[in-house]
Amino acid sequence: MAEKVFMQVPKLLLPKPEFRKHWPVVACDQFTSEPQYWEAVKKEVGSDPSMLHLILPELYLESPEEEGMIQDIIKSMQEYMDKGIFEELQTCVYLERRTRKTPCRRGVIMALDLEAYDFHSDSHPSPIRPTEMTVVERIPPRLRVRSKALIESPHILVLVDDPERKIIEPLTEEKEKMEKLYDQELMLGAGHICGYRIPPESVDRIVQQLNKLFDPKVFEEKYKVAPGTPTLLYAVGDGNHSLATAKQSWENIKSACPPEKLDELMKTHPARFCMIELSNIYDEGIEFEPIHRVLFGVKERLIDALQKKFGAEAVLTTQCESLAKLKEAVEHPPSTIPKDKHSFGLIEGEKFYLVSIPAGNQTLPVGAIQTFLDSPEYKPQYSKIDYIHGDDVVISLIRQDIEHNIGIILPVMSKDSLFPTVIKNARLPRKTFSMGEADEKRFYFECRKIVP
Repeated sequence: MAEKVFMQVPKLLLPKPEFRKHWPVVACDQFTSEPQYWEAVKKEVGSDPSMLHLILPELYLESPEEEGMIQDIIKSMQEYMDKGIFEELQTCVYLERRTRKTPCRRGVIMALDLEAYDFHSDSHPSPIRPTEMTVVERIPPRLRVRSKALIESPHILVLVDDPERKIIEPLTEEKEKMEKLYDQELMLGAGHICGYRIPPESVDRIVQQLNKLFDPKVFEEKYKVAPGTPTLLYAVGDGNHSLATAKQSWENIKSACPPEKLDELMKTHPARFCMIELSNIYDEGIEFEPIHRVLFGVKERLIDALQKKFGAEAVLTTQCESLAKLKEAVEHPPSTIPKDKHSFGLIEGEKFYLVSIPAGNQTLPVGAIQTFLDSPEYKPQYSKIDYIHGDDVVISLIRQDIEHNIGIILPVMSKDSLFPTVIKNARLPRKTFSMGEADEKRFYFECRKIVP
């Protein structure tokens, strides 16, 4: 039955208790413009066993240090395996995470079948689906790590649309009867994690409920779609490029396999699956946060460029007296703004603006402004773009070069619009939302072998 919902109970590698003090580390794609964060992590971890030694923070991708760091990662993986750092057990894990903002976010650690995931095709959508556009240029640098790795510990958060809370939430009541696998604080004030071994009968219940969601008739009635519409069961909420990298690595492994051995490979190779954390989109601990933009090295002011593109009369601009007022206006634009326009916040120098531009064919404000930022006429006007969690970080990065760095503040997307939007439009614009701020992201704990 588990095969029908494309999941697997994984063989986990957990660090033994004596090696856990500095083990969990935040997702490698966070704090990409804040080297001071990763320096603080290095200082705290030192030479202790840690996931820090098994990941490449994306701050260092395509840097002079990258190749040497990858070699160190592969060496550390082998050393940890040889020195008995890990204990192995086959189980799904019920996870509870506390952050600065929420007392509990629930999840289930499991593995998903990469054969049921396709980040390329919009014409034949897969049951496991990205929620945003996959930037294929971001995959090769990550493949340089994955292709040589002995183990994985992805930071992928996958969502299910379960408003009745029948899949994950019952585990909260059952946890007192489960074996506790770990229970510890996270570094640098990021909260707490606690993991429990899910017994087989509870896994069976989860599979049964997932099968119900996957039923075509249930899907068609729930989302009011035409018969035959491809069913979306799992939506990638975070770590899309990590999952895409795992998929590409698996495709490469298959391509290199002799045809006569492919059937056996498909049945036995661990890289066919990728470990993820499954969460209910309606979990109270999941908060959708907007992902803001910071443009570095800006040559032409964004307002000027927008007016040149759309015409001055089409671009509505209102100055706000503070960041707080700007955020309020972004989340609740004035009723005087026409329905055919999308609004966002713009920070240039010390000034805060609410800007409204034509929506075009974009259903969300992020789509309208991102399309322009990626356009041939404006992309040469800045040297770099970064995607930022948290208003305070946006302000900090602008102040590094207040004459040439600008910030774009975007509204949050509602939870109940995610699945319907992905089903209807295939995917959201790049970096539309985040499930929490940077230090609320998944902390690596469980590992899994991806070589035979």
